[in-house]
Amino acid sequence: MRTETLKTISGSEHRGIRTTWLHSASTLSGEMIARVGWDCLVADMQHSMTGFDEMVRLLQVTTNLGAIVLVRPPALDPALIGRLLDAGASGIICPMVSSVAEAQLLVAACRYPPVGNRSIGPIRARLLFGDDYVAKANSGVLAIAMIETPGGLEQLDAIARVPGLDGLFAGPSDIASSLGRPPRMDTDDAVVVEALGHIAKSAVAAGIMAGLACETSAYAKRMHAVGYRLFVTGSDLRIMTVASKSLLAEFGP
Repeated sequence: MRTETLKTISGSEHRGIRTTWLHSASTLSGEMIARVGWDCLVADMQHSMTGFDEMVRLLQVTTNLGAIVLVRPPALDPALIGRLLDAGASGIICPMVSSVAEAQLLVAACRYPPVGNRSIGPIRARLLFGDDYVAKANSGVLAIAMIETPGGLEQLDAIARVPGLDGLFAGPSDIASSLGRPPRMDTDDAVVVEALGHIAKSAVAAGIMAGLACETSAYAKRMHAVGYRLFVTGSDLRIMTVASKSLLAEFGP
């Protein structure tokens, strides 16, 4: 299903895959976002207040509506990754992958033996994806490594070539910080933009997907030309905040 998942969320060749972060643990908010029509959603545990039990409920309300949901865990934790996949996540975007060994650990955590070491027990995933889930999961679950540390940047090409890895995902703020530059989204900093270009080129050369966190569709379109295809744009909380500020501003000072 990795192939099937990518086909399902492939989006338009002209704009790439449109996703947004779910930073709120609210099931009502998640349900509303899932109905909008994003190509898929990315539920966050690293920089949100969402715990595991809350994530399970969030996966229930979104995937039961047919949404494809990737999850970003707080760290490279194989046990937690297995539980998130068992709960119905279609893939993992893992933060702070800094070496080939860590990328290999990520892939192994997402795959059943003999190609990985994920334990078999897909309680909710079997309900969601069918009784043949175990047979098809190795070809379905997405394993995507976030590149955002000095080690990740140094071993970029080797990480991209790790067998079974499906994508590289750029974290612009941490990349900027790693390079001694001001951390910000949608950056025009030449040093950071060059690094983002290298990530996309490495992914394309390895035949895997390049993903990017950004704030605006305009920046996503710009980076599409560089080779990025998966764009996590804004977030549920940012969308709510921006819309609220805009509405308030309409009243005037």
